[in-house]
Amino acid sequence: MDNLVKALVGAASVAVIIAASIFISGERSDQADAERAEEVARQYESAKYRQGCERNVSDWEAGNRTSIKSEFGKYAESIIRNCRIALDLP
Repeated sequence: MDNLVKALVGAASVAVIIAASIFISGERSDQADAERAEEVARQYESAKYRQGCERNVSDWEAGNRTSIKSEFGKYAESIIRNCRIALDLP
């Protein structure tokens, strides 16, 4: 009887350890998924900003400044300057 109790306690301990490790690994997986999703979102926003800058700088250099000035107002030149910096343009 004593050995049976020890075996049951040991089995229960193993079951608790396994359940805890599955739970912890699940949380780590969720955290890693969230971090990956945040990185993808940052990359998307960066690409979207870069694409907008390329379009705005191209229009600006082509002399189509009216639409940019109407969109950004008095900040248009500053926006173009910042886009040039972001795009590593002179």
